[in-house]
Amino acid sequence: MKRDMRGIHIGRKLENPEQLKDLAFNLNVAAPRKPFHVTLAYSRRKVDWKAIRPHTSNMIIRPLNPRLERLGGGSVLAVVFGCYPLVDRWQELCDLGAAWDYPQYKPHISLGRYRRGIDLDQPLEIDPLIFGPEYRKEPK
Repeated sequence: MKRDMRGIHIGRKLENPEQLKDLAFNLNVAAPRKPFHVTLAYSRRKVDWKAIRPHTSNMIIRPLNPRLERLGGGSVLAVVFGCYPLVDRWQELCDLGAAWDYPQYKPHISLGRYRRGIDLDQPLEIDPLIFGPEYRKEPK
């Protein structure tokens, strides 16, 4: 079978974004233009798309230790949380050849641009998150 070698971006769209929209609003952060999502792979390194079986079912997770963090060199405000199934899937994708540009994988959902004065230490209570099936596309 012929291989289909391309860069890959895999993620899952958040199907219940209301609580994160409310959080962004309460923090006075403009929500991103694209839908809230979690990224599982963003690899410019070419991988065999045929070797990566898509996960087509929804995923419901209870975020572990949710917290606010600055990512993307400090310009992005995100809700970072623990989630073993997402970490395991990320590792599976790396084992299949996907590259990751950061020292470690942190499951997160970007809320928008960070602005000064936001208390990153405030406690967060996040209800279960419902993610849709994996989507895949080529990275920009």
